[in-house]
Amino acid sequence: MRTRTAVLPLALLALAVPVAASATPTDDAELSQTIEVAWLMPGPFHGYATFPQTYLPDGVPECGDGAVQVDVYKYGTAEVQALVDALLAGGVLTGPESDARVSAGREHYFVELEPCETDTEPGGGTDNPGTDVGTGGGTVQPPATDVLSGGGSVAPPATAVIAAPVFTG
Repeated sequence: MRTRTAVLPLALLALAVPVAASATPTDDAELSQTIEVAWLMPGPFHGYATFPQTYLPDGVPECGDGAVQVDVYKYGTAEVQALVDALLAGGVLTGPESDARVSAGREHYFVELEPCETDTEPGGGTDNPGTDVGTGGGTVQPPATDVLSGGGSVAPPATAVIAAPVFTG
Protein backbone atom coordinates (compact mmCIF):
# COMPACT_ATOMS: atom_id res chain seq x y z
CA MET A 1 0.00 0.00 0.00
CA ARG A 2 1.28 3.48 -0.79
CA THR A 3 1.32 6.21 1.78
CA ARG A 4 0.02 9.67 0.85
CA THR A 5 1.34 12.52 2.96
CA ALA A 6 -0.39 15.90 2.66
CA VAL A 7 1.68 19.05 2.99
CA LEU A 8 0.06 22.42 3.62
CA PRO A 9 2.01 25.55 2.71
CA LEU A 10 2.76 27.83 5.62
CA ALA A 11 1.07 30.64 3.72
CA LEU A 12 -2.27 28.91 4.16
CA LEU A 13 -1.76 28.84 7.90
CA ALA A 14 -1.34 32.59 8.10
CA LEU A 15 -5.04 33.32 8.21
CA ALA A 16 -4.54 36.87 9.41
CA VAL A 17 -3.40 37.92 5.91
CA PRO A 18 -6.34 38.43 3.55
CA VAL A 19 -5.03 36.52 0.53
CA ALA A 20 -8.19 36.81 -1.56
CA ALA A 21 -8.05 40.60 -1.44
CA SER A 22 -4.63 40.59 -3.12
CA ALA A 23 -5.61 38.26 -5.99
CA THR A 24 -5.65 39.84 -9.43
CA PRO A 25 -7.92 38.94 -12.36
CA THR A 26 -4.88 37.27 -13.97
CA ASP A 27 -4.36 35.09 -10.87
CA ASP A 28 -8.04 34.14 -10.86
CA ALA A 29 -7.92 33.21 -14.57
CA GLU A 30 -4.72 31.17 -14.16
CA LEU A 31 -6.22 29.30 -11.19
CA SER A 32 -9.54 28.65 -12.93
CA GLN A 33 -8.11 25.28 -13.99
CA THR A 34 -5.37 23.28 -12.26
CA ILE A 35 -3.60 20.02 -13.01
CA GLU A 36 -1.58 17.58 -10.92
CA VAL A 37 1.88 16.61 -12.13
CA ALA A 38 3.98 13.72 -10.77
CA TRP A 39 7.76 14.01 -10.18
CA LEU A 40 9.99 11.12 -9.08
CA MET A 41 12.33 12.17 -6.27
CA PRO A 42 15.85 10.70 -6.04
CA GLY A 43 16.85 8.23 -3.32
CA PRO A 44 14.83 7.02 -0.36
CA PHE A 45 11.93 9.09 0.96
CA HIS A 46 12.76 11.25 3.99
CA GLY A 47 9.42 13.01 4.40
CA TYR A 48 10.39 16.10 2.38
CA ALA A 49 11.16 17.02 -1.22
CA THR A 50 14.55 16.13 -2.67
CA PHE A 51 15.98 17.21 -6.03
CA PRO A 52 16.52 16.82 -8.93
CA GLN A 53 13.09 15.37 -9.67
CA THR A 54 12.17 13.58 -12.90
CA TYR A 55 8.81 14.14 -14.62
CA LEU A 56 6.56 11.05 -14.74
CA PRO A 57 4.32 11.56 -17.81
CA ASP A 58 2.26 8.46 -16.95
CA GLY A 59 1.56 9.64 -13.40
CA VAL A 60 2.27 7.90 -10.12
CA PRO A 61 3.53 4.36 -10.74
CA GLU A 62 1.89 1.43 -8.96
CA CYS A 63 5.21 0.46 -7.34
CA GLY A 64 8.89 1.37 -7.33
CA ASP A 65 11.67 2.77 -5.19
CA GLY A 66 11.51 6.05 -3.27
CA ALA A 67 8.67 8.52 -3.52
CA VAL A 68 6.80 10.80 -5.90
CA GLN A 69 5.93 14.43 -5.34
CA VAL A 70 2.64 15.44 -6.96
CA ASP A 71 2.41 19.19 -7.56
CA VAL A 72 -0.72 21.19 -8.33
CA TYR A 73 -0.11 23.66 -11.17
CA LYS A 74 -2.15 26.55 -12.55
CA TYR A 75 -3.49 25.72 -16.01
CA GLY A 76 -6.30 28.22 -16.67
CA THR A 77 -4.81 30.46 -19.37
CA ALA A 78 -2.98 29.83 -22.64
CA GLU A 79 0.09 31.65 -21.27
CA VAL A 80 0.37 29.53 -18.12
CA GLN A 81 -0.43 26.34 -20.08
CA ALA A 82 2.56 27.11 -22.35
CA LEU A 83 4.78 27.61 -19.28
CA VAL A 84 3.66 24.30 -17.75
CA ASP A 85 4.06 22.46 -21.05
CA ALA A 86 7.61 23.83 -21.43
CA LEU A 87 8.44 22.81 -17.85
CA LEU A 88 7.19 19.27 -18.49
CA ALA A 89 9.05 19.07 -21.81
CA GLY A 90 12.28 19.78 -19.88
CA GLY A 91 11.53 16.75 -17.72
CA VAL A 92 13.53 17.77 -14.62
CA LEU A 93 12.95 20.02 -11.60
CA THR A 94 16.26 21.18 -10.15
CA GLY A 95 14.73 22.90 -7.11
CA PRO A 96 11.58 24.57 -5.78
CA GLU A 97 12.27 27.66 -7.88
CA SER A 98 11.96 25.62 -11.10
CA ASP A 99 8.16 25.66 -11.01
CA ALA A 100 7.45 28.69 -8.81
CA ARG A 101 5.69 30.64 -11.61
CA VAL A 102 3.13 27.90 -12.33
CA SER A 103 2.65 26.43 -8.86
CA ALA A 104 -0.85 26.85 -7.46
CA GLY A 105 0.07 28.13 -4.01
CA ARG A 106 2.83 25.53 -3.53
CA GLU A 107 0.22 22.79 -3.14
CA HIS A 108 1.66 19.30 -3.31
CA TYR A 109 1.62 15.89 -1.67
CA PHE A 110 3.93 12.90 -1.51
CA VAL A 111 3.26 9.29 -2.47
CA GLU A 112 5.73 6.84 -0.96
CA LEU A 113 6.16 3.92 -3.35
CA GLU A 114 6.09 0.27 -2.31
CA PRO A 115 8.72 -2.03 -3.86
CA CYS A 116 7.58 -3.94 -6.94
CA GLU A 117 7.16 -7.70 -6.76
CA THR A 118 10.01 -9.52 -8.47
CA ASP A 119 10.28 -12.76 -10.40
CA THR A 120 11.52 -15.31 -7.86
CA GLU A 121 10.95 -18.58 -9.72
CA PRO A 122 13.33 -19.87 -12.40
CA GLY A 123 11.71 -19.98 -15.81
CA GLY A 124 9.54 -16.89 -15.34
CA GLY A 125 6.70 -18.16 -13.12
CA THR A 126 5.45 -15.40 -10.77
CA ASP A 127 2.34 -13.98 -9.23
CA ASN A 128 2.92 -10.94 -11.46
CA PRO A 129 1.81 -11.94 -15.00
CA GLY A 130 3.58 -10.47 -18.00
CA THR A 131 2.99 -10.87 -21.70
CA ASP A 132 3.10 -14.39 -23.10
CA VAL A 133 4.30 -13.71 -26.64
CA GLY A 134 4.06 -17.37 -27.66
CA THR A 135 0.29 -17.59 -27.15
CA GLY A 136 -0.61 -13.98 -27.76
CA GLY A 137 -2.11 -13.42 -24.30
CA GLY A 138 -1.14 -11.83 -21.01
CA THR A 139 -1.59 -8.64 -19.08
CA VAL A 140 0.35 -5.47 -18.40
CA GLN A 141 -0.34 -3.18 -15.44
CA PRO A 142 -0.68 0.48 -16.57
CA PRO A 143 0.07 3.45 -14.28
CA ALA A 144 -2.25 3.84 -11.32
CA THR A 145 -3.21 7.46 -11.95
CA ASP A 146 -3.52 10.04 -14.68
CA VAL A 147 -2.29 12.96 -12.58
CA LEU A 148 -3.03 15.47 -15.32
CA SER A 149 -6.76 14.94 -14.80
CA GLY A 150 -6.75 17.17 -11.72
CA GLY A 151 -8.77 14.63 -9.75
CA GLY A 152 -6.44 14.60 -6.76
CA SER A 153 -6.88 10.96 -5.83
CA VAL A 154 -5.06 7.83 -6.76
CA ALA A 155 -7.30 5.58 -8.81
CA PRO A 156 -7.02 1.79 -8.68
CA PRO A 157 -5.03 0.34 -11.56
CA ALA A 158 -6.78 -1.01 -14.61
CA THR A 159 -5.59 -4.05 -16.52
CA ALA A 160 -4.82 -3.82 -20.22
CA VAL A 161 -4.83 -6.97 -22.32
CA ILE A 162 -2.23 -7.22 -25.02
CA ALA A 163 -2.70 -9.56 -27.96
CA ALA A 164 0.42 -10.54 -29.89
CA PRO A 165 0.02 -11.18 -33.62
CA VAL A 166 -0.27 -14.84 -34.58
CA PHE A 167 1.61 -15.75 -37.75
CA THR A 168 0.49 -18.66 -39.85
CA GLY A 169 2.55 -20.37 -42.57
